[in-house]
Amino acid sequence: MKTLAGNKRPRRLWLMAVLLLGLAGCASIEGGGARIPSGGNDCFWATSIYDWRAVNDSSIVVWSPGKRCPYLVEFALRCNGIRFTDGIVFDDRDGRICPFGGDAVIVPGPGGDRCSIASIRRLSPAELTGYFGETAESEDGAACQPAPAARAG
Repeated sequence: MKTLAGNKRPRRLWLMAVLLLGLAGCASIEGGGARIPSGGNDCFWATSIYDWRAVNDSSIVVWSPGKRCPYLVEFALRCNGIRFTDGIVFDDRDGRICPFGGDAVIVPGPGGDRCSIASIRRLSPAELTGYFGETAESEDGAACQPAPAARAG
């Protein structure tokens, strides 16, 4: 016992192991809190949103600036009510919807939520088909260029 009291290293290692196991357990909870988003950093203009559709409780697809330009928007946590609402509100700071700077989706009404955006990335036609089982059109070129990601100082 004297070794543990005199040397803090084994105690620190034990504490780190407990913390790592705890974090691993939290990350594996099905349908629970935190998720690991796909890491997309695309942005789109709030004024050019054409349509949106919920994929699940933690992500939506937004078409902007037309039906041929889909983006996967992933939330930091589950977004209560997103699959059952007819309308959502985008909360942005500068006219662009981005996965940084506090941009969020607000689900209005009872049981609604403010859902922080963790990731946005452009979807290919094959990816969109995989989410909804529909044939997706694709469009390359300037019409589907994302809004610039750099925020003005």
